Amino acid sequence: MLKKSHVTKLLIRQYHSQEKHHQGCGMTHNALRQAAYWIINGRSSVSRHLRKCTICRKLHGPALVQKMANLPEELITPAAPFTYSGMDVFGPWHIKEGRKELKRWVLNFNCLFSRAIHLETLNSMETDAFINALR
Repeated sequence: MLKKSHVTKLLIRQYHSQEKHHQGCGMTHNALRQAAYWIINGRSSVSRHLRKCTICRKLHGPALVQKMANLPEELITPAAPFTYSGMDVFGPWHIKEGRKELKRWVLNFNCLFSRAIHLETLNSMETDAFINALR
């Protein structure tokens, strides 16, 4: 023979997961009432069950806070512009010179402290073109 508390737990579990699809305390409690089940201390019994429900804990849990690492010294110490810099290449851009259609790339220099940018064009993706743009 099942105890009264076991029957209550089974009813709450059934109406919470199958009938109301993990919608919350109020919806589950109202569904039990509409089905003509009046549980003593119903709201607290339903909320106690919902606190143990792993699906609800995953769905309605607090969002995780991302931990940020310390910034490198180059980003926080004052320095002359472009003392510490990063670079990237993007393209190619198709341009016309007379009747010729040529490819050109852009070399992007970023100052790590002030976030200033400087753009240089590259005629090709060869090492010599990069060294000329760097100078």
